[in-house]
Amino acid sequence: MQDARDGRIDLDLRATVNAALPFVGAVAIAGILASIAIGIGFVLIIVPGLILLTFLSLIVPEIVIGGASALDSFARSWRTVRGYAWHVFGTYVVVFLILIVGEIVLGLILIALPHAARSFISDIVVGTLVAPWLAAVVTLVYDRLTVAHGQTPEPGAAPWAAPGTPPGGGYDAPGGGGYGSYEP
Repeated sequence: MQDARDGRIDLDLRATVNAALPFVGAVAIAGILASIAIGIGFVLIIVPGLILLTFLSLIVPEIVIGGASALDSFARSWRTVRGYAWHVFGTYVVVFLILIVGEIVLGLILIALPHAARSFISDIVVGTLVAPWLAAVVTLVYDRLTVAHGQTPEPGAAPWAAPGTPPGGGYDAPGGGGYGSYEP
């Protein structure tokens, strides 16, 4: 996450794996529990699933960056998103639409290939590009919302969360013009 924030790759593969290992268990437990809750929410006429998906979307950064346990990450993610849920949901809708457009464009580029080859290449390309991009988007949302709630940004966080930024970091109040507003 730090490399995504500062735009530099500081750790090699082994150091990255070693840095991530302490969080694997908590992230796996939280991910399984969140998936069950969100799945049940989708069965209950979709809207509860979308609400849970939005409010629980920050459980991984709460564990990895915020130091929460697997179960504490649920409450902390909910608190972090509260007041900005429509903005967070809108961000994820835009990300989803960009992914759909990317899939369509890639499908058109690879149309001459047989279906099996096209699917294989598409899965590899999209998987390789999407996973880090989604991690960066979620980290960005987490960083902006923690600052919007008046919390101190993590060291190395993006410029809008630089030390010395006033509480709220130039963000609008909940329900205002947006959580992404930046005032220099």
